[in-house]
Amino acid sequence: MNITYSNSHLVFPKITLMVLGILVAGLVLQRFIRTKRAGTGFFGDGSFEFFVKDFDKVRFFGTFLGLFGMILIMIFAGFIPGGIIGISFLNILYTGFDKKNILVSIIIASIETLIVWFIFGQVFSITLP
Repeated sequence: MNITYSNSHLVFPKITLMVLGILVAGLVLQRFIRTKRAGTGFFGDGSFEFFVKDFDKVRFFGTFLGLFGMILIMIFAGFIPGGIIGISFLNILYTGFDKKNILVSIIIASIETLIVWFIFGQVFSITLP
C-alpha cells in the first residue's frame, strides 16, 4: 500500500468506516437469523424498538452535539484544543457536573489527547486536523 504524506490523514477514516460497515452487517445478520428462526418479520413483529422507553434524551442527543462540536472545534482551533474540549464535554456529560468530575474529566481529556497527538502526529507522522 502506497500512502503519500498529503493523504495520510485519509487512511484511518477509511479503516474506521470499513470496521463499522462490518459491525453493521453483523448486527443485521444477527437480526435476520433471529427473526427467521422465530418465523416473524424483520421489522413488522413489534419487537424492534430503536429507542427504549424513557431513554436518557440529554445524554443521547448531547453525545451527538458533543461529537459535532468537537469536530467543529478541531477544524477551527486544531486537534489538541478540540480534543481536550470535546472529550471533557463528553466525560462531564456522562459523569456529572460537580467540581471533582469536571477536574478529573479535563485531566483525562488532556492526557488522552496529548497521547493520541504524540502517537499519531509525531511517531507515525499522520497529519491531524
